[in-house]
Amino acid sequence: MESSALMGHPSGRRIAVVALFAVGCGGLNSNGKSKVEVSFQSSTHLWDDGTVIAGNVCFHRTQYEIGTVPNATGALDLRSNGSRFVVAAVSPTERRIVGATTERGGGNESVDLRFGPDHLVGHIAWHQFKLQANGDHLEGLYQLNALPPVPVKFFGMETFWPLPIAEQGVLLPNLLMCTNNSPTHGFEIDFRDLKRDR
Repeated sequence: MESSALMGHPSGRRIAVVALFAVGCGGLNSNGKSKVEVSFQSSTHLWDDGTVIAGNVCFHRTQYEIGTVPNATGALDLRSNGSRFVVAAVSPTERRIVGATTERGGGNESVDLRFGPDHLVGHIAWHQFKLQANGDHLEGLYQLNALPPVPVKFFGMETFWPLPIAEQGVLLPNLLMCTNNSPTHGFEIDFRDLKRDR
């Protein structure tokens, strides 16, 4: 089954995501950890010190321990209370996030997302996504269960793609789950303002 990650806007159809990493605009926190700040409709602030990513995602307190996966070069194991994701580069042009979460909604929701500069496909529970490159953005469909699919546009993959895979593995599924994608109306996701300052 293929899937894709998305962020819907509870009151509209578009979300802009801004991320600031490391130096500048707040840079390091008081413990010297690099700060990942994602600003959009809900409050999201994360800190990444290379072993733990912690903070708030959409007003929900979260902390992920970053580990390695035995016999899987480059794969990372991200664990939190109620969630576990494995994220890895499966080719030079694709990364994959697989796992499950029970943090929101109480049920065990499976996650399987594949993404790259020209695609974003997969699922989070019953939420299906399939987007492909169309000019300067990704475009495709979002479908919930057996409802008719709705159009989706994803801007800014070129700014999200270079992030470290641990940060992608925490941000993408959590932001997709915490937003309110509309199963009956098309919407856009916009990462063009995401920045990583070294």
